[in-house]
Amino acid sequence: MRASEARGVNIDGGWAEYTVAAADAVVPLPPGIPFEQACVIPDAVSTPWAAITSGANVRPAEAVAVWGVGGLGAHAVQLLRMVGACPVIAVDPLPAARERALRLGADIALDPADPEFATLLRAAAGTGGVAAAFDFAGVPAARDQALAALAEYGRLVLVGLTDQPFTTQDSLWFCRFRQRALATTAPAPRTSSTWSAWWACAVWTSPARSAGSIGWPTRCRPWRLWDARRATRSG
Repeated sequence: MRASEARGVNIDGGWAEYTVAAADAVVPLPPGIPFEQACVIPDAVSTPWAAITSGANVRPAEAVAVWGVGGLGAHAVQLLRMVGACPVIAVDPLPAARERALRLGADIALDPADPEFATLLRAAAGTGGVAAAFDFAGVPAARDQALAALAEYGRLVLVGLTDQPFTTQDSLWFCRFRQRALATTAPAPRTSSTWSAWWACAVWTSPARSAGSIGWPTRCRPWRLWDARRATRSG
């Protein structure tokens, strides 16, 4: 499998019971982490981790905002808290998602449809805006809001997938303030240090971490392989 290929995306094998993998792409599971929880890490944990670290290169005390607090965004909120970002602003149209974001460590959770959204975000982030904005929604309107929220030298990281073009509403502002837009996805776990970081993130993002066990903030239910089609339809 070439580096540009993804199993289950452009080559077969996403739902295979058995498959062949490169030796440096597998790792023994640490004690206490079962397969049904570990399988979440290479996507729902590693994707936001890559966006935060190698993508936006978030530093402690930087103001950040997350658009879309679903499976990836919920972990992003916790990981941003872990690396020391402050404030962490969550943006989602669903009340339940905003409540979840606050439970997971967001300093404030905003409704993007609120007429006072821009004012509330600026008040939370500071007059300059956010240093990094993360689009986990893949919605053009979310990207427009995120771009408008950036401070000077701000970074917009595109994670949510969409077939819609990426555009800037105000390229003069974008260029004048030296802002950047970056795209990222889950990194390839090619080194033991990468896996170690992922395991650490998984333990940190567990609400039961003080008890030494893993729990997941997002909906996570095991399905039998032969029920894969029904599982994907269940949402």
